[in-house]
Amino acid sequence: MSGWLGAAPATVSTHFKEMELRAVLLQLAETARVDIVLADSVQGRVSVDLRSVKPRLALSAVIKARGLVEQPVALSASRNMLWVGSAEEAATLAKQALSWQQAQELSIPVETRLLPLHHARAADLAKWLGAAAGERLLGPRGRIDVDARTNTLLVTDTPAHLARLQQWLATLDRPARQVMVETRLVAISRTQ
Repeated sequence: MSGWLGAAPATVSTHFKEMELRAVLLQLAETARVDIVLADSVQGRVSVDLRSVKPRLALSAVIKARGLVEQPVALSASRNMLWVGSAEEAATLAKQALSWQQAQELSIPVETRLLPLHHARAADLAKWLGAAAGERLLGPRGRIDVDARTNTLLVTDTPAHLARLQQWLATLDRPARQVMVETRLVAISRTQ
């Protein structure tokens, strides 16, 4: 676990018969040098016979064999912990995390910025940005309006969303590539 020095062993061989599941998972996590948290639903007994398996793979195999799920949880920018529990608990945790994230988003004040465009048409970009389905460029309270007269976007959103949108606009607001076609007409006469 976190107090260990050195790397985890390359492989592990172990044999448990009808041993408490929590004890097996904790032992495998310790061997794999993984910080782990077990939910209350992690219960029961398990028999394990492993020969020359990487410790982290052995841990994952036992988790999956019992119908449990594992999710990494960030402790810091460089360190993760492994949460293990039932699929229902994982779904509940995901919903709670999403609710918390949305509540945090709603607590951030919004700003309005004028973003003049030089090459792209503001109306076209506003239409495209408003319909973007995949990664949302605007937050839940984000709004885009267009001033066609000055070819400017009026964007209201949180500072983080506005910064990301400005990065996208720096890429999208470029002149269209043009191709120069040159022709020459030549008149040839067969008379001498």
